[in-house]
Amino acid sequence: MTKMFKKGNALAFGLLALVASTPCFTATANAADYFPDAHTVDRSDNPQMEVDGMVDFYYSTLLNNPKNIGSGIQSMMPAYAMRNQTPTLALGELNVTKDAPTKGGFGGQLSLQVGDVADLGVAEKTNSEEARYKNIGQLFGTYAFPKGGDINVGKVFTPFCFEDISNNLPNDFNYSRSIPYTDLLPTYNAGVWVDSPMIDKGLTLSAFVVNSLNNTDNEGVSDDNNTKGYIGEIKWLDPAGKFMAWETYGHSKDLNAFPGKIFAITASAEGLTDTDDCTISDASIMYNVSTRTTLGLNWVNRKDNMAAQVEGESLPINASSNGVGLYCRRQTTKLTYFAVRYSEDLATLDIAGSSSLLKEQEATLTYGIHSGESWLTKIEYRHDWTNKGIAAPLYYDTSGNLTKQSEDTLTVGMVYSFK
Repeated sequence: MTKMFKKGNALAFGLLALVASTPCFTATANAADYFPDAHTVDRSDNPQMEVDGMVDFYYSTLLNNPKNIGSGIQSMMPAYAMRNQTPTLALGELNVTKDAPTKGGFGGQLSLQVGDVADLGVAEKTNSEEARYKNIGQLFGTYAFPKGGDINVGKVFTPFCFEDISNNLPNDFNYSRSIPYTDLLPTYNAGVWVDSPMIDKGLTLSAFVVNSLNNTDNEGVSDDNNTKGYIGEIKWLDPAGKFMAWETYGHSKDLNAFPGKIFAITASAEGLTDTDDCTISDASIMYNVSTRTTLGLNWVNRKDNMAAQVEGESLPINASSNGVGLYCRRQTTKLTYFAVRYSEDLATLDIAGSSSLLKEQEATLTYGIHSGESWLTKIEYRHDWTNKGIAAPLYYDTSGNLTKQSEDTLTVGMVYSFK
């Protein structure tokens, strides 16, 4: 365990050193300029309807070459690159947007999605089940107040996490997703939310009342346990543009999102009750060291209080997770960049006073190539590893058996954005 931990950390720090030491070229480039976010908010008094979108596909392979697991969706592969050795449509997205006018009025957005990523609405993001309304990524209406701020109702991509479900935004440095994004956070939320106007020097506040924090196959857009969830968010954008910081906090009593994971740990899952008292705290910082280098930090703390009925008795099950993501992106030329990420999830599961521990870790190196304003290619190497914890071993060996404690994945992803 100690040797594996040291080896994994050495890899992570080595990748960071590689990115930091990449030489500068004479062409100047702002890192965010070369992520073509498909939609730019129209701040006019009479905004027009806009149509834009993206097509994202990839080829991914497990380097230990398991012979017996086929090419289908595998729960042991990284989130977002979920199929082994088969060209795959990750996401096709079409957005229809009409921004609310700055003087006050109505607006809204519809985002339609197809592909494997549309299935990420399930809590563990392993495509084991299908989520309701999965092809409607977003559908919400907005009313903007004349003096700033707005109120919204509908389904929207979650405010949680440093990363995003789309793969063409400024903070999606890599192709695959981090462990905290995969294990701990929802993909979307549905309900009503209010955004404040700019308060002072870049400070904004948001408050949500949602159907659920978890996105299970039968909860998220629809809610089967008659309770609501609550999310609060505070954002601060440095007026000089050097960095942005935000904290998102949520709580709800959801349907249980982890029956499969609990079952892998203990037979108590056979009597697992429906209610999951869930709390999530998610803090992020993005710092522009220069026009070429951007650093990021994401920290997630999640607590789930559950119970199981075993032989007529209620057995308390409490899960606590601390997830961390470290990011670095370095623009090397006007159209190319390197990005490195290290992430981990340290989870503690307490079953009737008996605790178990699981630590998952990954280090990822991504090389991005822009071809004009529309095409973005990401070539990525990822190393995952874990300890001999409650659910280990986690990864396939050459024969297709779950005997390994590490996995290496190579992925080539291509993203085409259009307006």
